[in-house]
Formats: sequence, C-alpha cells, structure tokens
Amino acid sequence: MRLKSHLQYERDFCNLMKERGFHTERVAASGRRKGAVCDAVLFSNKRVYLVEVKNTKEKSFSLRNGLHGLLPVCSKYNITPLIAVYFKSSHSSQGKGRWVFKIIDDELEKVNFDDGCDEL
Repeated sequence: MRLKSHLQYERDFCNLMKERGFHTERVAASGRRKGAVCDAVLFSNKRVYLVEVKNTKEKSFSLRNGLHGLLPVCSKYNITPLIAVYFKSSHSSQGKGRWVFKIIDDELEKVNFDDGCDEL
C-alpha cells in the first residue's frame, strides 16, 4: 500500500475547509520553493490565515523552529498563522484520523497539540 504524500494532506485540508464553508487555496509547490512560507491560505468572514499543514502517526505533535518564514510574513501583514495537524494515530480519543488546528502566537517556541483545537 502506498503511503499518503504530504501533498495529499494539504489537499484533504483544503477540501475539509471548503466543506465547512471557508474559501481555501493551496500554495502550489510550497514545500519545494525556497520563498514559500505556507502550504495554504484560508479565508473566513473574520480573518485570513496562512496555514502550515503537518501530519503525524504519533499520539502528540510538537513543532519547534518550523515557522521561521511564516511568522514574520503574518506579523508584517496582520495575518493569522495557523497550524493544521492530521493525526493518523488510532490512539486518539476521536478514533483513527483527526485534524487539530492551532493559531500560533509570535512568541511561541513550541506548539503542543495535546489539548485540542482552536476555533477558526
């Protein structure tokens, strides 16, 4: 069985957000381009988000030092940085496969996803 590529998780995120009524655009070649700062752009009635999409098979996920390009751009243009993590683990309380979303603070060095989702 072929493993799902990171690109597919980005597409899944965009499709999920569209199903929930948000306008979402995936940034083409975001992982390969040197100047790319995010994987997707999400538009809601209240805010614009630059989104970094991650996935893990672990029960928890911590992101350290992975947002160097994202945070300065968000700060400069008053855009909200968002991390979307897909947990592939069957150990989660919601069963196998769940999305968790976290809004990132400029001062944050470590993001821990054990405590659930932020409201978009």
